[in-house]
Amino acid sequence: MKTRRDREKPLSELAGRAVRRLSGLAGSGVDLGILSRTSREDDRELDKQKKAEKSCRMRRFALAPAAVLAAVTASLLGASPAHAVTGGCSVQTAPVIQSGQTQTSDSSACGGGSQYWAIDAAIGDTLAVAANPLGQPWNLAIYGPNIGTIGDWLCQKAGAYASTTSCLIPAGGRYLIVTSGDVTFTPTMKAVRRQKGRVEGACDPVNTPAAESNVTQYANGMVCRPSGTTQYWSMSLHRGDTLTVNSLAIASTGNAEPFDVQVYGPSPSALGSHLCGNTGLGPAYSFECPILKSGRYVLAAANSGSFTPLVTHPTHIRRPQLVKGGGAAPLLVKASVQSDAPDPTGTCYIQEQSGHRWISVAHVRTTTGVIKRRVKAIHRGKLRLRIRFKGAKGWASSTSKPTTIRVP
Repeated sequence: MKTRRDREKPLSELAGRAVRRLSGLAGSGVDLGILSRTSREDDRELDKQKKAEKSCRMRRFALAPAAVLAAVTASLLGASPAHAVTGGCSVQTAPVIQSGQTQTSDSSACGGGSQYWAIDAAIGDTLAVAANPLGQPWNLAIYGPNIGTIGDWLCQKAGAYASTTSCLIPAGGRYLIVTSGDVTFTPTMKAVRRQKGRVEGACDPVNTPAAESNVTQYANGMVCRPSGTTQYWSMSLHRGDTLTVNSLAIASTGNAEPFDVQVYGPSPSALGSHLCGNTGLGPAYSFECPILKSGRYVLAAANSGSFTPLVTHPTHIRRPQLVKGGGAAPLLVKASVQSDAPDPTGTCYIQEQSGHRWISVAHVRTTTGVIKRRVKAIHRGKLRLRIRFKGAKGWASSTSKPTTIRVP
């Protein structure tokens, strides 16, 4: 219960005590958003966290920036932290904003009638901008990822009514949101799972980045305008490979479906006719492309969407050979998994025939295709052995022909 003396203390002194009490929490990484809670349960939670930070509170308070203290003071006074910022009047003066922050465009704020904001994005993100007009017709466009010059817009929407601009991000970097007219808008960034090997597609089929097997790539051909609306990747494939491509059209304002993915090759300079693809089919489609000749192949993606190429290398196994052993000594079995692609990877099972069944007596993991393992035969006399290879992702499974040996 507050005493009469506490009630008579001036507001400035009470606010100062509260700032000192909470600054340790702010410096410790506690989300300042919880300071707006008013329930007794939340107050007790803050007290517990305060005690945990008591030993280093003063040091963290000394390092707390003025902006943090200002946010705490604003919260104590009942005001929400302000996220809206005034848009710049040029590319160079565009302030950087975050996902979820509502902004307001004022047509009279800049001489040219347009305002600029910047936002960071990664490949595969979807930037959705919900706009609500404040009276007159408006226009909103997204440019990037090079904000030094405007060039052509990546996604755009205009009108007199509330709507959402959805934009698939084809390359990591900083993007511009440019408005004209009086409108409020809220950008929301939807991220995808990051993958090592995801790269920005090229705008010509010669200078292409390498697409890795089982890595999803994202395309928005509008980034290549005015030269075209197609992005390109390449893959080195081997004779006998099977290239499976799963594609998915992703809506992006200003970039119409269908999402086309085509495979060309093996000539690196002239595309010619495509070998296979999903032209005109979608929004989700999967196709297989048998590779008859080793070389460099080009994958072309038109419009906006994602695709995941998966390469499967064929394998075959030479008959297993018995090097030595028998009787009480284990058998030394050698074999090799072969393919036009290097380093077959998977698990090899050494199997012995028992009646009409094949029983695994040993297994070995290989990353080179070489198999060498000592095993103890479950029978003596005449027996038959074979190797069963279960390929890892991207490698086809195979089984060797049986070999007959005699175990004394």
